[in-house]
Amino acid sequence: MNEEVLKSGLTKKSLLVLLYSALLIAPMDMFLSLYVGASYLSTPVFGMVASPALFVTLITFTEIARYYGKPLTKQEIFIIYNLLGVSMTAVYFMGFVYQGYFRVCPIVRKITDPLTGRTLYELLPYWYSPPESSFHARMFFDPGWVPVVLLGLGFFVCYMLYEVGLGLLLSYAFVEVEKLPFPTASVDVNTIVVLSERELTRTRIFSLSTIVSIVWSIITFGTPSVRGGTLGIRSGPLTFIDLTPWLNKYIQGPVFGVTLELFPYTFSWIWLDPAPVISMFIASYAIWFFGNIFALKMPWKVFKEFQQEYRPGMTVELLMWRSWLWIWASFILGAGLGVATVALIRSRKYLISSLKSLAKIKRVSVTGYPPLWLIILAWIGGGIGAVILIQMTLPNFPLWASIVFTFILPFINATVRARGRGEVGIGVSLPYMKESMILASGYEGFDVWLSHIYYWGWGMGDRAASYVYISKIAKLTQTKPLDYFKGLLIILPITWVVSFIATSLFWRMAPIPSEVFGLSTKRWPQQVLEQVFRMLNYKKIYKLNLIGAGFIIFAIISAVKAIVPIPYLDVMGLLAGLSIPPYYSNALLIGYIIGNRIIRKHVGEDWWRNYRYTILAGFSAGYGIVAVIIGAITLIARSLWYTQTLY
Repeated sequence: MNEEVLKSGLTKKSLLVLLYSALLIAPMDMFLSLYVGASYLSTPVFGMVASPALFVTLITFTEIARYYGKPLTKQEIFIIYNLLGVSMTAVYFMGFVYQGYFRVCPIVRKITDPLTGRTLYELLPYWYSPPESSFHARMFFDPGWVPVVLLGLGFFVCYMLYEVGLGLLLSYAFVEVEKLPFPTASVDVNTIVVLSERELTRTRIFSLSTIVSIVWSIITFGTPSVRGGTLGIRSGPLTFIDLTPWLNKYIQGPVFGVTLELFPYTFSWIWLDPAPVISMFIASYAIWFFGNIFALKMPWKVFKEFQQEYRPGMTVELLMWRSWLWIWASFILGAGLGVATVALIRSRKYLISSLKSLAKIKRVSVTGYPPLWLIILAWIGGGIGAVILIQMTLPNFPLWASIVFTFILPFINATVRARGRGEVGIGVSLPYMKESMILASGYEGFDVWLSHIYYWGWGMGDRAASYVYISKIAKLTQTKPLDYFKGLLIILPITWVVSFIATSLFWRMAPIPSEVFGLSTKRWPQQVLEQVFRMLNYKKIYKLNLIGAGFIIFAIISAVKAIVPIPYLDVMGLLAGLSIPPYYSNALLIGYIIGNRIIRKHVGEDWWRNYRYTILAGFSAGYGIVAVIIGAITLIARSLWYTQTLY
């Protein structure tokens, strides 16, 4: 696509909507997460589609703009669509409060570090958690908070620059040079096009799909969630039937259930080829069904911890968590590395040609990307800054580990994740990267577990991969890709300010955690306990033989698939399926059969190709509208309840 047709979406109108989200939605979502334990507004559906608040905000502002005769362009909607999630995320300073809570948590005072014999409380570094007096002061202007806040924001800036630079580099490689299809991008593009152009047939399909989704969402999780949130009858949504305890009475180990959500049954419509769906189905059952059965029956040392902890009555969440922890985390890590290694070998010519093409860029207007020197400066400069901060806080930590796990492994992770989304629509991340870094380094100090390596998830390459996906959407909507990155650099400092103000206000209202912020009193101690457990047992969790097995198996599969065209086998689908429970893979397969084998024949090939993404966009919007309404009702009801009870 020529640069002449690309238009700017970063305007006063789009920035105004982002500012509205940062000032109003973000504080409310923060309050909900503390109060009822769920971020109703900012949590994406299944991690695959946009957050619920996005659709409500988009629909509201597009209608307002249209009413005043200045409708939003699809370029402006692109900016709002992809940056609204950033603007409503104001959790940074609440994270600092959690770090401070570590200093006063009773659990930390009672657990002893086996290496030094001292309590974890005594080993807490000053740059992670301030003195008790600073925490009880409930304000960030106390001197004890200065190193905590400055170090956290310093890591954040370095990792942000790293991810943006790497994201731009891979965007050019996969979007401009390889031109990967990115099948799920059409869902996002259809949403943007429907809201901006209002083509009659597409708008009707979108509206009808939204209504169906609203009705179904209310039935499955809307009414139970509101009732439970206000009266305390039920705390979770009625969206899933857990059959694992029942099945484990007869067969020990397998994970199984039935999801009642609409989206898993329709998400597979993005693929016309059944290979990704079948591959995910096979991998999911190989791990979570038959793999668990195998692990419980084999008297091998590698399965010992899982066999000791297993109980037939385990819920699906508990069984998946413990089997993931003791077995599959290591295997999936190796599998991801195996696929990444083969993918990098196969795509080396693309990366080389991409670097050569980037070197020829003289100015932004040529392709919509900044000059190569600026991309390299952000990527390498941000990484070097992160390495320096790691060595400052952990002077005895091996320098080679900082370099390898700051530059090499995140690059591999970003490449695999971006290619996965580009080929089959699902990107798979390498699991437990921070833990793997610590294990490989041989460093045994307690402070490394509290360090800001991959702070808030930045620096692992996941965001760089998402930037590649966003750049593809930009091209499909005729938007300048660089506009997104400009908007990101504008909105992030605003979210810091909003986070500081909102957190400070909530903290001055009442201590955190406290009964005023109900779920924090339950979730924060549990979170500390889980974190400490991983810190003290990491050598048992990561098993080199399982990592090696995953690497060998998936490297061989990837290499063979590259040479032999095996039907119904997709490597990225297999890798994605390792992280998908059977009840979700069942829904994907059932949905694929219904959509591509029944509905497709009924409506015709052309209609299905043109409008199936519009249906998916409508289903996502319906879920989002119900989720936002639930969040608002729960917030109001809980606020009134505590007003009457406490005051």
